[in-house]
Amino acid sequence: MGTGEVTRYPGTYGSAGVSKAVLIGVMPPFVLQTDDNPKGVPGAVFDGIKQAIVDDRYAYFDDFFANFYNTDVFAPERIGDSALRASFQVAAGSSQARALGKSRFRCRRNARDQPAAQLSNMRGDIHDRLD
Repeated sequence: MGTGEVTRYPGTYGSAGVSKAVLIGVMPPFVLQTDDNPKGVPGAVFDGIKQAIVDDRYAYFDDFFANFYNTDVFAPERIGDSALRASFQVAAGSSQARALGKSRFRCRRNARDQPAAQLSNMRGDIHDRLD
């Protein structure tokens, strides 16, 4: 199942058969601060990211993947240059921040009563506890 289905299942069918959920490689939630999402991230944050991409897109990718893969801790033993280059090439061929922060995916938090965690990097840092 994809992470959207995993998070929607308890809201639709109840959580009696679900004790926990871990979301890996998740679709980002709606994070932009708007009138109906006042706790979101201010648009200026995304404007700064967009500007960094415009200023030097490839330097931004280098910094992003160094943080994402925790290269300060895991390179070169657990993440090699080949894996970094492969990720870099995928990013280089993608849209330039087209939907940055504007995904409309919203988790129905009030429909879930079991803990869930979203893992965001190789260290397994909990990016967002969804309980």
